[in-house]
Amino acid sequence: MKTVTSDRILLLDAKHRRNRLLAQGLEDLGLTVIVANSIAAAVQQLKTTAEQSAIAHLMIVWDESLFPKEEHPIPPEFNQASILITTSSIQTIPLQKFKTANLDYITKPFSSSDIIERIN
Repeated sequence: MKTVTSDRILLLDAKHRRNRLLAQGLEDLGLTVIVANSIAAAVQQLKTTAEQSAIAHLMIVWDESLFPKEEHPIPPEFNQASILITTSSIQTIPLQKFKTANLDYITKPFSSSDIIERIN
């Protein structure tokens, strides 16, 4: 993935305790974590954030129910975002759904510092 040009990460799906801990770990490492629990909420976050272009990386914490369906594709606001998918198995991710070249994934288990290394 490309070098981080911002200190902001959008964390999609922070419902689970381990994901909230991950967000806290990323904040402890000096990053600003913007949390949304759905793609629609993430778009709202982008629209209400003054510095929309400051979100350099979109990080999706993998949950099948959050993945965009055919009738709800990934919004154009995210087309230029780098995407880091966290997953138990890369086999379960339909990567062709993402229209970005800046796509990467990391398999579980991992730590906050593993993610920092991956996006730097």
